[in-house]
Amino acid sequence: MAAADFPKPRTRIRCYWKGCSFRGTDQESIREHMADHRKCPKHDCESQFDEEKEKRRHVWTKHINWAISVDYPKINGQCDLCGKVYKRGDYVSRHKREEHEGKKRGQK
Repeated sequence: MAAADFPKPRTRIRCYWKGCSFRGTDQESIREHMADHRKCPKHDCESQFDEEKEKRRHVWTKHINWAISVDYPKINGQCDLCGKVYKRGDYVSRHKREEHEGKKRGQK
């Protein structure tokens, strides 16, 4: 049997979404697969995102009650006491100190 008679192995295209191991056979399969990642997981919301962190931030700021009810993964900049979301983790520390412990800035 000649080499030309063997089918060529198909190149698999890997999904670049963090934590996903999907591999598609062509650009179209990746495009369709990525559409699922980009969608807001709340069924009645049509928002879409380019990154997981953007999607999580959206869910925890716009759909907080739903996120709590389904135990949606939290983001780093989120208060574990009230769910308020911040862009940075150190803002959460300040928020907890000031809002939940009653301490103002500069107070120990």
